[in-house]
Amino acid sequence: MKKMIVLFAALTICGATMAQVSSGDWIVKGGIGLNTAGTFPYDGGMSGVKMSDSYNLAAFVPRFEYFTTDRLSVGMSAGVVNAWQKGKVKYEASTFAPASDRVVYKDGVLGWFVGPNVNYYLPLANRFYLSFNGFIGYVGFSSWSVYKMGDTTEKGSMKANFGVLSVVPTLNYFINDCWMLTLSAGNASLALGGAEGGNPMYYAGIDWGLPMLGVGFKF
Repeated sequence: MKKMIVLFAALTICGATMAQVSSGDWIVKGGIGLNTAGTFPYDGGMSGVKMSDSYNLAAFVPRFEYFTTDRLSVGMSAGVVNAWQKGKVKYEASTFAPASDRVVYKDGVLGWFVGPNVNYYLPLANRFYLSFNGFIGYVGFSSWSVYKMGDTTEKGSMKANFGVLSVVPTLNYFINDCWMLTLSAGNASLALGGAEGGNPMYYAGIDWGLPMLGVGFKF
């Protein structure tokens, strides 16, 4: 009970003033993103064949910022992104394989990034800020795949590395003078790099990206 009272008092003190950012402030943020989609078992187009698929993506992005002016901050960002897909194909005994045989295929990508960031904050209304978060840094990917059919298993993997420049818009809402909530979606980015043993690759474009919900603390 005493711990709850102390926490309540701390939050009350933080909310005693109007929320704003100013030169010399520090902000620590953490954002997460989760996406999942899939299909129920469906007819694979051949008699006795049932299929299903699932797609998942999870991301975690910590960052910290130091405000050099009332609107401009600099800092560091890092993050981990994990995306994977799983599919199943089940055959009945009357088709191409015994009923006990199933084809299961999985593939995914584990990615990570780290680098400096520059952020510009634009006040929208009381407690609301729109920020444009610029990032330049290193991105690495490691992909994997597994294919199973009966007693047969095949595996594969590949690595890739990129240098990335991106800008991500973020809506920031200050619950009080210390705590904030964030929502980011979309990005404009440029990437140069490639996979091991492959040709150089590049990417340039604007897309929605993965929506990220986050929480931050200003001190």
